[in-house]
Amino acid sequence: MLINLPLMALVAKLIPKNIEGSTFALMATADSLSWTLLQPAVGAWINHQFVGVSKNDLSNYSMLPLIQAIAAVVFLIALFLIPSKRQIRYFRYIRGKEILAVKKARRERRKSKRRARGIQSDEEDQLLEG
Repeated sequence: MLINLPLMALVAKLIPKNIEGSTFALMATADSLSWTLLQPAVGAWINHQFVGVSKNDLSNYSMLPLIQAIAAVVFLIALFLIPSKRQIRYFRYIRGKEILAVKKARRERRKSKRRARGIQSDEEDQLLEG
């Protein structure tokens, strides 16, 4: 789990409040499945399809560490996909504006429904806006 600590810190900054525990549980599950099921299966498939190393024939064994190194470099190249602090702040700012817009739309919808029913007075309008 320590190897994933930077990723978990990044996700903790990006996810909405009050669902951090659920997100951590989901990440722990995905990590566990990755280490126990996905990585061995993909490794065995690559070996079977492309390399062909077996306990009787080790002639292409040097290809396996080379494939592993190439895969690591590919993931290093993808580091630019991780957002910067500025991008995270901008994301939070935009998300905050969206949440405020949704709340305002809900408030307006409630107000128009009450007006349509003739329930709301001008004082109630001022209380809802304030």
